[in-house]
Amino acid sequence: KLEEKLGNLEDIAPNRYLTNFIDSITFKYWCESEAEIYRILDGCIQVNSTFRDCLNDNLNDQEIKALFEKDSATFYALIEEITGNKKSYNPSDLPDYIVHEVQKTKLNLKGFKAHLRSYQAFGSKYIFYFQRTLLGDEMGLGKTIQALAVATHLSNQGQTHCLVISPLSVLENWKREIEKWTNIKCFVFRGDKAIKEQNLSKWEESGGILLTNYSHCRILKESRKNIDIDFAIVDEAHLIKNPATKRSKNVNALIKNCKYKLLMTGTALENRLDEMINLIDFLNESLAEKVANNLNNKTYKTDIAQVYLRRKRKEVLHELPALGLTTMWSTFNEKEQDFYDQAVSEGIAGLMKMRRAAFIDEDSQKIEQIINICVDSHENSEKVIVFSFFKNYVLKLLNKKLPFLADDIISGDLSSNQRQEVIDKFSENPNQNVLLVQIDAGGFGLNIQAANRVILCEPQWKPSTENQAISRAYRMGQNRNVMVYRLLTKESVDETMMEIIHEKEDIFNTYANDSVVADAFMNNDSDKEENEAVMKKKVFQIERDRLEKKQEVVNVSE
Repeated sequence: KLEEKLGNLEDIAPNRYLTNFIDSITFKYWCESEAEIYRILDGCIQVNSTFRDCLNDNLNDQEIKALFEKDSATFYALIEEITGNKKSYNPSDLPDYIVHEVQKTKLNLKGFKAHLRSYQAFGSKYIFYFQRTLLGDEMGLGKTIQALAVATHLSNQGQTHCLVISPLSVLENWKREIEKWTNIKCFVFRGDKAIKEQNLSKWEESGGILLTNYSHCRILKESRKNIDIDFAIVDEAHLIKNPATKRSKNVNALIKNCKYKLLMTGTALENRLDEMINLIDFLNESLAEKVANNLNNKTYKTDIAQVYLRRKRKEVLHELPALGLTTMWSTFNEKEQDFYDQAVSEGIAGLMKMRRAAFIDEDSQKIEQIINICVDSHENSEKVIVFSFFKNYVLKLLNKKLPFLADDIISGDLSSNQRQEVIDKFSENPNQNVLLVQIDAGGFGLNIQAANRVILCEPQWKPSTENQAISRAYRMGQNRNVMVYRLLTKESVDETMMEIIHEKEDIFNTYANDSVVADAFMNNDSDKEENEAVMKKKVFQIERDRLEKKQEVVNVSE
């Protein structure tokens, strides 16, 4: 393409001096073509620079494919730059004036090693321009990269002290991403008291990114009378959606006076409709109050668009492969049914037993389904992630039954470093095809694109929990179609829970699945939403009533 355009220009005017002798229309075409040439050339130079250690003239098709699959996200970003598609991204649901102001914002990304996709570049500019924002991009779209781009720009501008607060389980992932994509120094505030103090002092002295987890926010705040933070990033921010919790209060006290604040979550709303307003309150108290009190106000769309940005995978990752969902039904055997009935008789306390009843017997249809999926995946050189809430009663049993396993179960028992080591080996070892993950421990923050099959052993109470789990595999960089298997037992609590989950998915899609969510608030009352405890009681009651009616029918027939 470059050679073709150069030839066309030379035919018109071989140099700039000779353009003085062509007509104005041709001159305009010549200038536009020259700019295009420089852009293509710059993209080619970036490709060569990025992959200089991998590219040579002797690569065969298989080697090229393997190189692409290893880092397809970078390839796609470079393709956008070379083809010019990068300039075309404009979010359709933001006011035009916001899009215009964000697009003309310039970022100094000297030292930043990642290639931003067009929507990511927009997101980074948006975060910097509005200063205090809630980035609600769907999981798998690279929120971390966008945050690090802003941290790099601010550091280059002399605002060098950045704080990242995240769950402990993803602290190591943050450290890796910082070291991989930036030249910014990274310090971790956790562990031994002396080490914490040493790292905090180094960060204060030299600047950089200070990493800590939620439980250390109070300790960090109390360690200094004043902590000067230029940029605060709160990852998985839905964990501070309830302002009354100690966790939320500690985070707020720590970052309250920070000029640049970024809350990141793929699930801005989970159970209650006021959760997103609570998150906005961390960023802009007056706006949160205005939104809460004036839901029918015509300015709502504009107001919320200045603090909340959300993009969905299907809107921005057009190359993303297909996502399929298969529901696989099973039935209890006699032993499992007896266990289930006994659990129901124990009242609400037996609900957890009811949820795992399909795994109490080795002759389990669910276990057989999982084994078949895993064997088939191995034969097709594919990898599987198996998610369950129950480590001791489900995952440990599967650990004895399944072939081609990873070295360990991803659970709360492993440190963030250990989890990453297990995932790295699982991703690279062709003999490890099955990774067992406790869904609360590995449901967010981990990138496992090596797997393209996901098994959900039982329904979860929140739709976001399942969505986060699926997004460990179905995210930017995934090259193969992803298949999700949802395992459900007929005539059990599984069916009732799925009905509840679908209701909650509808709420999420209505209120938080778009950047602008004004209309949705108008006809709903957040107080009508149920908390998890109430929901569990409701589910149990429905299931107990169903079994009682079933028993009445049996008694009549006898």
